[in-house]
Amino acid sequence: MLKSIIWHSKNLIKSKKSIKKPDLLIKRGYCYLMTNQPDLCIKDMEAAHELKSMDEKRFKYMAQAYFSKGEYDKAATFYKIYLNKLKVGKEDWQSTINEIKRCGYAQSVKYLPSVAFVENLGKNVNTIYTEVNPVQSPNNPERYYFSSDRDNATGGMRNSKGLTDTIKGHYFADIYFIELIDGNWTKPDLANPLINSPKHEWIQDFNQDGSILYYLKSMDKNFGALYTDTFGVINALVELKPLNNLPIRPENGDKDLYFFNDSLMIFSSSRPGGYGGFDLYYATRQNGSWLPPVNFGSKVNSIFDEVSPYLSNDGKVLYFSSDRLEGLGGFDIYSAEYQYGKWSTPINMGLPVNSPSDDLYLRISSDGNSGLLASNRITSIGNFDLYIAYFKNQIVHQLQSEDGPAFLEYQTESTYENGTPKKVDDLQNIREIVVKPLFYQNDGDILSNINRVEIRHFAGALAIYPDSKIVLKCHSAPISSPSIEIFYTLKRTEKVVEELVRYGIKPENIIIQGFGANYPLMAQEFNGIKLQAAPGVNSRIDLYVIPGKKSNIHVIYDLPAVADNLKDKRWSQMETLNNDLTYRVLFAKATQILDNNIVKSDGTVMIEKYPDADYYLYTLGNYKDYHQAVEKKNQLLQEGYKDATILPYYNGIKLTIPEIGVLKDQYPQLKSYLRDF
Repeated sequence: MLKSIIWHSKNLIKSKKSIKKPDLLIKRGYCYLMTNQPDLCIKDMEAAHELKSMDEKRFKYMAQAYFSKGEYDKAATFYKIYLNKLKVGKEDWQSTINEIKRCGYAQSVKYLPSVAFVENLGKNVNTIYTEVNPVQSPNNPERYYFSSDRDNATGGMRNSKGLTDTIKGHYFADIYFIELIDGNWTKPDLANPLINSPKHEWIQDFNQDGSILYYLKSMDKNFGALYTDTFGVINALVELKPLNNLPIRPENGDKDLYFFNDSLMIFSSSRPGGYGGFDLYYATRQNGSWLPPVNFGSKVNSIFDEVSPYLSNDGKVLYFSSDRLEGLGGFDIYSAEYQYGKWSTPINMGLPVNSPSDDLYLRISSDGNSGLLASNRITSIGNFDLYIAYFKNQIVHQLQSEDGPAFLEYQTESTYENGTPKKVDDLQNIREIVVKPLFYQNDGDILSNINRVEIRHFAGALAIYPDSKIVLKCHSAPISSPSIEIFYTLKRTEKVVEELVRYGIKPENIIIQGFGANYPLMAQEFNGIKLQAAPGVNSRIDLYVIPGKKSNIHVIYDLPAVADNLKDKRWSQMETLNNDLTYRVLFAKATQILDNNIVKSDGTVMIEKYPDADYYLYTLGNYKDYHQAVEKKNQLLQEGYKDATILPYYNGIKLTIPEIGVLKDQYPQLKSYLRDF
């Protein structure tokens, strides 16, 4: 296909008529897009637009071109224009919506700290064709094997049936190897010529001691059969037979086989029972037999594709590629670490390891200083090229070996139910989630790069628990008047709500509360001396989780560390009360800022908004005794606050009538509340 695109591109470039024909401009621009020339693509699409082209896809191609350049704001603009041209449910409708979301995610991911320097291996190794699946030799650290469908491939040009076709055919992939000698990469040499054939040979991995090479042989890039090469003398007259004693099914699309050792394999599969698309699985061998594969679970896998796994030598860090939305574009490389009995939320490795295009097949060198990967980014010579990443900090996980990784503690008899392997999720009863506050100095800092990362991680951790509720509590330093500070703490929090919704959290599960400067964690002064750190500590949004009945999670709140003698008592008193049943008094419902004497003078005022309401609730007090709340309500009624009402709270969240019915026997005062209600 690439050869055809290049041929058409050259011919269209030579054609002077294409300058004045919008349809030819769009075709040529698309060729530029497919051959990593986005600027020329944009130029042709703009020219086609000036010539009043009726082809709406020019906006899509413009968006894709800007995206490949990493200009995500412009890409989003053109995707939105294209979306407006589409009818709901039409082809490209949902995918365009996803790309708009991806632009938003990529804009924040692009500012992650870089972990490596990345270089193309150069024209000595790469071609205008495809170079993928780099695998380091276990016995020679300077040697890497890979697959490529370059023009000197065995069998020459062939059609989809494998027959010679020098006109419309294409080259099939062979296995090659290169070596790093005196700081330079050698030209690729064909691996054992007897394993390469007129079919595709896609290298997978070596066994632990490097004596066996595993590879897929196929007529296409999706399905095939697994073969091995033992590096012995092979009689060319003996027919090679596919391997079928492993628990993977390449003929059904299983791929990206990686051997951690001779008793543990990891691979990618779209088999039924996954989370969507390709998932990552592992399988272990016990007593000489391979057990059925086990899904890594939703902490690692998603509704999108997870492919090309690699596990660090100590078995603690899993690297893989995924085309999930929260990336820089296409497939990005992620890492997840196994800690405290669970996999951490996968972390995007950021630029320049990743790019706006596809980044796959990361294999880290045995010394942890570098790694090879394949990418079709804009700097590629052709389609996919091989790149080397020089890590700024040595990956120490490569320096230790582990025969049995810790996550295998779940690969026991209890892993199976009626002979069927369970997902990892089903094997871990309690998950820990560490939640950090979102700090800010001004309104513009609410969605700072650091906070965006925290929001994304938080949303990712909660996305698999749809019955959990989220409470956002915003505090501020005493800069403006109390009425302004209380109102704006809520408005700042609404920005975070928008981000959480973008990352898949249902808006009906989010409650927001604003406290202004009424409940500071750190005191403003100590012994008459103003504490400089107080504004930074107190200006933050705390994220709380109310687990649902089906959410087996334990939440750890990583709040700022403040010495006891520097803490403000108002904060600790409120937190203590919020661990139980309390009563607050509603004194106003408003759609705009409320500026009255209560808000200005009462230090217990809180503003909150629930997802099913289009107004804000202003409440005060936090009483353990229901009768105290009654007295305060009556006082407010006498002062003219006609909406004064008592609201019961449990763990800081307003109770619904059904919830009150459940708790009334445990808290008899609720019966009095229901009677008065």
